[in-house]
Amino acid sequence: MGEAAQILKTNAWQTAAPLLAKWAMLRLVNRTDRCGRYYVDRETGATRQCADPADESRAKTGYLSHARLMLHFHASGTEAVVGSYSYGPDKVGKWLCVDIDNHDDKGDALGNENYAVAVYKRAAALGLCCLLYESNGRGGFHLWVLFADPVPAWVLRALGNWLVGDATACGFAKPPEVFPKNDGETDWGNWVRLPGRHHTRDVWPRVWTGGEWVREAEAVEHVLSLAGCDPELIPAEALTHGIEVQTGGRKDKQPADRPAGVVFAWEDFNARATVEDVAAILERHGWTRAGRRGDGAIDFVRPGKKPRDGQGGNLLLRDRVPV
Repeated sequence: MGEAAQILKTNAWQTAAPLLAKWAMLRLVNRTDRCGRYYVDRETGATRQCADPADESRAKTGYLSHARLMLHFHASGTEAVVGSYSYGPDKVGKWLCVDIDNHDDKGDALGNENYAVAVYKRAAALGLCCLLYESNGRGGFHLWVLFADPVPAWVLRALGNWLVGDATACGFAKPPEVFPKNDGETDWGNWVRLPGRHHTRDVWPRVWTGGEWVREAEAVEHVLSLAGCDPELIPAEALTHGIEVQTGGRKDKQPADRPAGVVFAWEDFNARATVEDVAAILERHGWTRAGRRGDGAIDFVRPGKKPRDGQGGNLLLRDRVPV
């Protein structure tokens, strides 16, 4: 294809590649020493994914550069498409991503779309900055929540799991994947393909603006308008999701396939743990006590913030009332 024909073929995403690369470096890149990418297996013709560089010893600061991001947003094929890791070496990240997939094209594409929009609205109602777009053009969606400042990986994961906590009640066999996939236990975490061209097909995404789906220039304009939100907007309810404890009186439902006499570790913890036990977990993750209330509840201030006299904290930890 001649140069003139290629220019005519260029779409809004490719035209805006320099601006999108600058935006992505600021909003979506948590580390520059490594990225995710795709390649075509020469023997089978199948599309694979890998870490780049594959050898960890070759990873170096600046590997995921502005130039490399420009190639991604100007991609005309599989091997130019890249992904960003969900947290950096310090175990903090600037985003979480919910992957509502439809990889085998056998899912409910319309149901996926409706659920993706519902989760977007739930997050946006809290003031969170959201980016929602089609991930594959066949009923898959990526929903990113973007923050202006880095947030601990475990907080991002807790918020993501809380946002999709109703997925099974909404008909999903299991909740969508949430990135980060772990609380920062690994050196690298997992990566997510950046917005733009699909890695196997010449498909460019529709983007949800909060009121409608848009394409091309309008989609790019909306993406570039997103600046990230204050981590202070993360609700305490999301951070206690899955870790709040019960100190007695409650009997958990028993799975039908549980071997006789087996007690799961989380049940033993729930039965024995006190508020102080959970407080110790929070403190190990960088939370600071801001005081204890008359009923025994403890105020906590999130990592990176200092307690302010008379203003309580960002999270209130207390025992549940026995039922």
